[in-house]
Order: sequence, then C-alpha cells, then structure tokens
Amino acid sequence: MAVLGTNEFEAADRDTQQIYLSAVTRLALTRIPIRTGASTGCDQVAAHAALEVGGRVELVLPWSRFQWEWVTMTSGKYPGRCQVEVFDPARHADWLTSVAEYAHPGEAITTSTRKLYARVYGIVQPTEIVLAMPLVSERGGTGQGMRIARALGKVVLDVRREEDRERLYVWLKGLPH
Repeated sequence: MAVLGTNEFEAADRDTQQIYLSAVTRLALTRIPIRTGASTGCDQVAAHAALEVGGRVELVLPWSRFQWEWVTMTSGKYPGRCQVEVFDPARHADWLTSVAEYAHPGEAITTSTRKLYARVYGIVQPTEIVLAMPLVSERGGTGQGMRIARALGKVVLDVRREEDRERLYVWLKGLPH
C-alpha cells in the first residue's frame, strides 16, 4: 500500500484526517506494509501511526539526507520495522524516466523536484493500491503519484472523495481482524 498526501496534514478537515489515519492503522494492524516518502505531513503521520501499532513501514527517499533527523529517529526507534530506500539515478533509471512522463505539461522541474518525483514512482510502482490525501487538488508529489498509479493500473483511493471512501471501507472490511 502506497500512502501519499499533503505536507499540510493539519490543514485538512478533521473527518478526512481521521479516515486517513484509521485506514493506515487498520492496514498496519493486518501487517500490510505502508510505503511512503518521509515528507512532513501525511507521510510522517502515516508512518508514525503504522509503526505505533506494530506495523511495518518502507520509507522511500529522494536523497540520503532527506528529512534526516526524522528518518534517523524513526528508524532507530523501530528497528526491523522501518526500512529505508534511497533513490539512486544509476539503479533507478525507470524512476527518473517517469518524471517527465507523468508531470503536468509545462511544469517547471528543478533538480530537487526531479528527485522528489522520481522517488514517488519508487513509492507507487511496487504497490497495488495508493491511499492519497491531497489537500485541494492533485498537485505536487501527491498528484504525481496519483497520475503514475492510474497510468500503471493501480487502485487510487482519494480520502477526500466520498466514492473513494466507500471503496476504502468495503476493502478494509474484507481484511482479516
């Protein structure tokens, strides 16, 4: 399960926050790994929630020192349950190729944005489902991940949308207790 979302978790309405956190917690309790990017906001909130209930987290970083303090503290606190993977252009050529393929037309891509967006491909590609919590629209890394997921035929569940919430509830009910 890939988990993506806004860096401004607290800016989302309370219901959306609660649905997102409940879903992540339920997934972690059933031992489904949470694959996310370690950004502030939704990524860190999801990782923390999953690890607190005994789940496993796979953090995918755009460069080795990304969110260094938080990543070091988190992986140290939960040894064996917090795996870290770092984008490497030589090893992850397909991640890098994905940036231009899925970016919004005309979007200015800086060197750091290229690495951040490449990392998003690394988060989404090996998963089956993407749980997303964009703040307003599908922009930035979350939007990039949602576009990638749809193009790759993955299920994308946007917790802001009522029909996606219903699909999420149905799917979660089918998980073991």
